[in-house]
Amino acid sequence: MSQKTKIILLSAVAVVMLVWGLGMKDGDKDGGYSDETTYFSKEELEAREKTIAQMAEMRGETPPPTVTPEPEKEEIEKLDEKYSSIPMQEIPQSFKIKQVGYDPEQQIILAEYNMTGLIYAYFDVPQEEWDKLMEAADFDKWFEFMITKKFSFQQLN
Repeated sequence: MSQKTKIILLSAVAVVMLVWGLGMKDGDKDGGYSDETTYFSKEELEAREKTIAQMAEMRGETPPPTVTPEPEKEEIEKLDEKYSSIPMQEIPQSFKIKQVGYDPEQQIILAEYNMTGLIYAYFDVPQEEWDKLMEAADFDKWFEFMITKKFSFQQLN
């Protein structure tokens, strides 16, 4: 089988997986991803990543790493005392954000990103915005458009 045929077959499999995923409604969300119209189980996401990596390998590209690097504990401990008292909670429905926290007195949101392990502080965020973020159907989209684009921020580590 030629390399071109393999790429076409892998592309077809990826399209079928995508179309099949679009037809599913919110189901068991443990370990998967769901927005209001699409649900991908953890297994489907892993299969999709594997297919993309195989296609990149066939094209001679280096596939991106799939393991999220964990930040050094020392870096997290170096956070300013001002931020260390903010309780953090994991966000399992998010691809971008590993954990997030909010301090209503200082009006600060802390967000630790999955891919980089970097922690950012977003300033002057009213309690109402935090509440809307935590109730959003798509956490990542809400965070990107209603927090990162509206409020000033600073990288902490």
